[in-house]
Formats: sequence, C-alpha cells, structure tokens
Amino acid sequence: MAVHKTPSNVGAVSLAPVVVMGRAGDLSAAISCALAEARIEAAFVGEPLPSPEAGQRGPELDGVPSEADAVLVLVDRAAVQGIVGESDSWWKRRVNRTREGDICAVVTDAVLGIGGRRLLVLCDGRGTTPHQRSRVIRWVRHLTLRIHYECSINGLDGLGVAYEVVVDDAEAKRIARSVVEWHVGVTGGTPNPLAPL
Repeated sequence: MAVHKTPSNVGAVSLAPVVVMGRAGDLSAAISCALAEARIEAAFVGEPLPSPEAGQRGPELDGVPSEADAVLVLVDRAAVQGIVGESDSWWKRRVNRTREGDICAVVTDAVLGIGGRRLLVLCDGRGTTPHQRSRVIRWVRHLTLRIHYECSINGLDGLGVAYEVVVDDAEAKRIARSVVEWHVGVTGGTPNPLAPL
C-alpha cells in the first residue's frame, strides 16, 4: 500500500486535530482508534456529499477545533461502487462528474474553512475488480488534484495532498496506522508508506 501525494508539506509534523469527512463504518472506526491511540483528536463532521434534503451544502464545521490543520475524506464503498458499477455509459460518466464536482466543492470549502495544510482522500475500494480498481484510482487521483487546484486558486498555498484506495479487509488496520503516520509526518527512519505522486 502506498499513499500517493504531492510534495507540499511532506514531512510536516502535526499533532493537531484531524477533520474527518465520511460515513461511519469499519474503516472510519479503525482510523478513529488509530488516531485515539496516538492521542490525536478526530473531528468527525459528516459526509463529503451535500445533503439537499437537509437543506445544507455539506458538513458543518462549527464544532471543529481551531487548531485543526488536516482533512481526511473517506469515500465509502457504496459511493465507490456507484462510480465504477456495472456499466460505463455516458449517463454514468455524467453522474460521476456531478458527484465529483459536489465532493470537490464541499471538501474545498472545508479545507479553506480551516486553513488546512494537508488533505488525504481515502477510497474504500474493497470488493472491486482489478479493472474497476484502476478506474477508482484514476477517479480519486483526479478528484484529489482538482481539490488541490480549487484550494490554490482560492488563495490556499502549500496544501499537501494525498490519496489512497483500500483494496481488501486486511489493509484496514495498516491503512489506519498509515493515516496516523501521514498526519504526524513520519518520514525517514521508519518504514514510510508514503510514496511521491
């Protein structure tokens, strides 16, 4: 497993709280436990998709600690299956572009709202075929770079971005530890799961 990233803020050490956007599930639970073991506060703010039924554009950031400097976005299995599902029609691609645009807008607002220094987009690709997985990797890479671009044109310089796709159940705990290492900026002396983009 390698987390792919841009070189901005590589090696920056942080014990500040992490803003986590995503649905509750086994992956978010593993990440929550790993962050708690490292004594890092996690502010869970809801899903990265807007909720028109609730009359909101995205998660509320009012309760996020002011010293938070990183955003972790969890794209759950259902959303990933929606992205790579059975067919690849023009309609499906259009829906995916809309979903990507919605996620991009919500996450960009969150990163800008806290003045974030780092962003990690983590997709739950368990249950996907190798062909589907390559599509998910392309999609999440594009989404992550698009968020980075939107943040930079809105005045946030130096945002370090990374993305990862979880491929099986055995990876969940290892990836949870990698999230902690990403957040605290582990480099050098220990095995580093982070690889340049």
